[in-house]
Parts: sequence; structure tokens; C-alpha cells
Amino acid sequence: MIVRIIKAVLCILLTVVLCGCSMEESNPTSVVHHDPVSEYETLAAANNVQGISTLIRHLAAAEDYTNSAAIVNAEAATFRYPIDFPKLSVMFAGREGTIDLQAWTPCYLAYSKSHTSEWEQELQLLSSYNTIIRSYYQDDWAAFKYVLQNANREFTDMGGAQLSQCGSVPNGKVLIYFPHGEFGSWLLSASAALPSKRIPTSLDEVEYVILIEETRTPVGTYTNGGKAKRRDYTISLIHCPDGEVIYKSQPVEGGNPPRAINENQPGGIGEPPEPSNVASELVMALSWIDRTE
Repeated sequence: MIVRIIKAVLCILLTVVLCGCSMEESNPTSVVHHDPVSEYETLAAANNVQGISTLIRHLAAAEDYTNSAAIVNAEAATFRYPIDFPKLSVMFAGREGTIDLQAWTPCYLAYSKSHTSEWEQELQLLSSYNTIIRSYYQDDWAAFKYVLQNANREFTDMGGAQLSQCGSVPNGKVLIYFPHGEFGSWLLSASAALPSKRIPTSLDEVEYVILIEETRTPVGTYTNGGKAKRRDYTISLIHCPDGEVIYKSQPVEGGNPPRAINENQPGGIGEPPEPSNVASELVMALSWIDRTE
């Protein structure tokens, strides 16, 4: 009988302990960090990224954005990213300005290289990143160019079938579409960096597609007979769903091809155009929308 009572008491105590642990994990605001700076320094010295992540979450949940943001900024300076971009954008929603721009950028890059969600969900997340960029530059197009120069995301989530869904309920939104995944790494971010009234949250409301087409222009011939080509982009503004081409740019020239190649190479091709030059043409295309509305 005594053994049964002891077992029963132990079970009750164990249940209480487990429940307490569970409550603590699900409710990080219950954890008090009296000296978060010293605690962070200890965790950082031990390279305890998981512990740092937990500390940031606890501080943000307790609305201690001063210390949590300082830790995020410090971690970015050491090229560690204990909080991925989606969690970071949710955690600091409405308080994005507390985190230094240079801390958000590597967190976004680390996230974008590994994340492959549906583009509409990701676009909404990246719009949070755009909020940071705008607050830093206080200019839509300077922010836009910054994103083009820094983002790194393969644009592979959308194909022709998905693109055909655009414009069923057009609402003035814009999708920037580049069908070449290898060199289209910044396009999803570019859509998120548009002025807020132009950012789509679904394909249905996309009224304009900005199509970036790549052409490889022959500019010479190598001694082995291979072609030397320059990589150019042409930007078109297309109305949905009728497909009317409202504007088409002159080619934006890329870099020159290499001066020489190995004998066994079939040819050479230059680098893509500078992102800032592409951004300037995108701004020109977008200005045509205002003329038509």
C-alpha cells in the first residue's frame, strides 16, 4: 500500500513538473532574464546558437525589444543567424525599425537560400523586409534598387500555368516575372519591394506583369569559331488578362563577354546587366501604369 501511495505521489509530481516544463516552453513570457546581456555573452562565447535563439524569443515575447534587437544585430555582425527571416519578421512586426538594416539583410539571405514556399506566402513575408528597407532609405525606388542588389532567391516557384491565372480579379497589382531561374534570383524580392499599393497577395489581383526577357546578342567570334555574346535584358509591361503590351524597353546591355576562352569552350557570354540599370527600366515601366489609370 505504501509503495502504491509513493508511486501515486511521484506520478503526480512528475505530471506537475512536465506540465510546468510544457507551459514554460509554450509561454516564453514566463521566463525572466535578469541580465540578458551577460547571458548572451556567455551563450555567444560557447557558440550556443540554439540558446541564443531561445533568449531572443523570450526577450521579444516579453516585449524587451531593446535587448532582443541588440542581440540580433550583434549576431548578424558575427555572421550567425539564430532566428530565420520569417520568425524574425513576425517577432518584430510593427517594430522593424529596432533592428539595423544590415542585420536584416543577412537574415533574409540565409532564409532565401534555403526556403522554397509558395510564392504568395513568401511574398507577404518579404514585404516585411521591404518595410525595413523603406524606413531606412525613405524612398521607394532607392529601396527597390537595394533589394535587387542584395537579394538571392531562385525564382522557380512559378511556371506558365500559374502565370495564366493572373488577372481574374485585376486590382492594379504588379508581378515582376523573369522566366530564367538561374539569373532571376532577385525577382520575388523585387515584387515585394514595389510600392505597397502595387504588391500582390494573390495571382488573381495581378493586373500588370512586368516581363524581363533575356537575349544573348552576338558581338564577336573567338579564334576557335565560338561566338562571343553579350547578355541583355528587355523589360515589357503587359496588361492582364488580355495580354496587351503597354510598354517595351530598349535592351539593357549586360557586361562584355570574356576577351579569350579555352580552345575547348563553345563560346563566351558576359555577365547580366547591373541590377541598378534593370531597376531604372522597371521604374520606367511602372510609370506607364500611372499614365493608363
